[in-house]
Amino acid sequence: MQFYFETHRIECTHPFGISRSTHSFYDIVFVYLELNGLVGRGEAAPSNRYNESTERILSVLSKGITVPENINNIHEFSTHLSNQCENIKALEVAFSMASLDLWCQINQK
Repeated sequence: MQFYFETHRIECTHPFGISRSTHSFYDIVFVYLELNGLVGRGEAAPSNRYNESTERILSVLSKGITVPENINNIHEFSTHLSNQCENIKALEVAFSMASLDLWCQINQK
C-alpha cells in the first residue's frame, strides 16, 4: 500500500471573517492511500482554535506514517493510523476519510 500527501491553498473570493479572525485563504492537506490502482482520499482542514495548523500536520506526516498492508479489518487499520496523528483531530479525520474511501472501493460499497 502506498501513502502520500499534498497541500492545496484555497483562496477565498471574499475574505471570510468571524469575531476571532479573518482569512483570505486556507491551506488544506490531502492524504491518499493507494492499493492496486484504487485511491482513498482524505482532507485535513486544521483549525487554529484547536491548536492545529498545516505546518503541524506536515511535521507529523514528514516524520513518517506506517501504513498496514492489510485493510481487511477497517477498525484496526483506522486505529493504527489514528494513533500516529499526535492527537491532531483534523489529521485523524483525514485518515478516517481516506481509509473508509479505500475500503468501500475495495469492497464495492
